[in-house]
Amino acid sequence: MGLTVDTQCTLCHNHEENRDHLFVICEYTKNLWMKIMQWMQHEYKRTQNWVQHLEWSLQHAKGKTKRAKIFRLVYAEIAHVIWIERNLRIFEKRARDWTTIAREVAYICNIRATAGIQSLVHSYSFV
Repeated sequence: MGLTVDTQCTLCHNHEENRDHLFVICEYTKNLWMKIMQWMQHEYKRTQNWVQHLEWSLQHAKGKTKRAKIFRLVYAEIAHVIWIERNLRIFEKRARDWTTIAREVAYICNIRATAGIQSLVHSYSFV
């Protein structure tokens, strides 16, 4: 089709963009994950590839506990905002820093929390 596609990550500008990099390895994404896990009072394990990330995610998302339900909510929101931020940078030439996005994720999760997990989510403090 004759399109020129820049393969460099639009979030960190340091590596070629692929699934592993965008969602796991990118420093922008890692910082976002660390800040959100800190907000959730949850330990964040830095993973080196998609398989490790998937194992870590499944371990914390499994079950019917409140923390597992919150993790699933947060995970979906983080995946969504990473993709949205990527597209904003590519198509609209706008960029936000990861701290702004982390605060947005916390805010959205506070709003979307269901009655069963709402009190726990509201108890988290964003510092």
